[in-house]
Amino acid sequence: MFRGARFVAKLGFTMADGILEAMRAQAQRTDILSVERVSDELKRMLVAPHPRAGFDVLRRGGLLERVLPEIVAMIGIEQGGFHRYDVYEHTLRAVELAPPDLITRTAALLHDVGKPPTHALADDGRHTFYDHARLGADMARDILTRLRFSNDEIDAVTQLVRLHLRPIQYDRETFGDAAVRRLIRDAGPERERMLDVARADTRASAYPTTKPLDELAERMAVLDAGGEVSRLRDPLSGDELMASAGRGPGPWVGRVKNAIRDAVLDGTIPPGDADSARRWLEQHRDLLSTD
Repeated sequence: MFRGARFVAKLGFTMADGILEAMRAQAQRTDILSVERVSDELKRMLVAPHPRAGFDVLRRGGLLERVLPEIVAMIGIEQGGFHRYDVYEHTLRAVELAPPDLITRTAALLHDVGKPPTHALADDGRHTFYDHARLGADMARDILTRLRFSNDEIDAVTQLVRLHLRPIQYDRETFGDAAVRRLIRDAGPERERMLDVARADTRASAYPTTKPLDELAERMAVLDAGGEVSRLRDPLSGDELMASAGRGPGPWVGRVKNAIRDAVLDGTIPPGDADSARRWLEQHRDLLSTD
């Protein structure tokens, strides 16, 4: 039955009369399959040319609710605002619009998984989904662990789900260089995938232009031309900080390092410039004595 859905996704087939009814009648038999076998079929379906059609077969055949009830929970969750589809339809369209890379499409599949449990109606009738990116990242980790994805796959998808709103919120007038640098730093090696998920998410909305995202990508490339931001390293070690302060280890070391990183991201300290970091720290000696 899973292979049938995968053939639809891969080859553009449609199901013959009676097949979906038979699938619904036998859906419980999929419980005898190993998690690895089901996961393998889902992975193949995700990178196929027509994943939306494959997932639709799983839904209509009664299989999706058995393996991914969190996706079924999206059905009928209205969004409004920037969206024209419910969460389920929007999600499947985003998957199909994303590049056929397993990590990217899995992130597209799960990017709004936190919306059903956070859905609420505001007093003015707006649909709200406060903190759905953070909750969605936690849910994505649980789902992919259950499906026996590798640790590297889980970490990458979880990071993309957690970050998926930030590129979409980009605005040239309100995003300074420091904010862009922080996004570069937070995305790390998943930067291109993060942008791809954001583009697919946007193209599946009521306002499908990706021009702001393309501009963001260009600013990221300029600000990280040498890779110093995405590979940001602490210019001063913990040992040097302790020697300078005359103090032993403690939480204060991490706080000072964070302050120095913020100064680098703000452009006050050039990336990797230890001498500039030392001079900056001399001007902020109070950091060394604060608990």
